[in-house]
Amino acid sequence: MDKLLKGVKLLQKQKFNEAVKIFNELILRGDKNTDLLLYRAHCYLQLKKPIEAIRDFDTILATGIQDEKIYYNRGAALVASGKNDEAIRDFSKAIEINPKYDNAFYNRGSIYYKQKKFELAVKDFMAASEHGNDFARNLLKHFEKRGNEIQNEGKQEV
Repeated sequence: MDKLLKGVKLLQKQKFNEAVKIFNELILRGDKNTDLLLYRAHCYLQLKKPIEAIRDFDTILATGIQDEKIYYNRGAALVASGKNDEAIRDFSKAIEINPKYDNAFYNRGSIYYKQKKFELAVKDFMAASEHGNDFARNLLKHFEKRGNEIQNEGKQEV
């Protein structure tokens, strides 16, 4: 069986450590296929090794490829490594490439929310919701419900 195909099948079976070994072997042989780096980066994300994933995404982006999913996934790895400001830049780049990328809006909004930048967070959650993101839609409903509860509590105290 072709090594690359074997690695992809292992990735699909969620045998990430075994898949990484195969992708490493192919990369060490000098294979310049950026898909190998992408597959390996995906494995690293699943293995909770964001620094390694970021390194692979950086290498892919250094080739000049402009793909929203690569920026999005590097953003996710940056969040996992605690680099939220850098993640915001990557989610923003993904949105620049694809202005309807609901998950990028949602994740960027989540960072803004954690940073207590609520206006920016709500704006991103609204954009994510408009583009079909159910998590954002439900979150906005929760915010609205909670806001109404707080408003009603204030009226009862008067």
